[in-house]
Amino acid sequence: MIGTLVVLAAFQALTIYGSQYALVFMGVLLVLTVLIAPNGLVLGVMNWLGRIAARFTQRAG
Repeated sequence: MIGTLVVLAAFQALTIYGSQYALVFMGVLLVLTVLIAPNGLVLGVMNWLGRIAARFTQRAG
């Protein structure tokens, strides 16, 4: 749900500021979102932070 709000806000910002390529940017944004965070934006960020924390603890320990 949060990811949807972020994507919609980005699309609205593109259309408000008059970009004629808003639909192209939106398509790219949606494809990248699905490829980078297929389980959702929040879970994707949480998994990414978990991997960073795991690397940090391996180096420190």
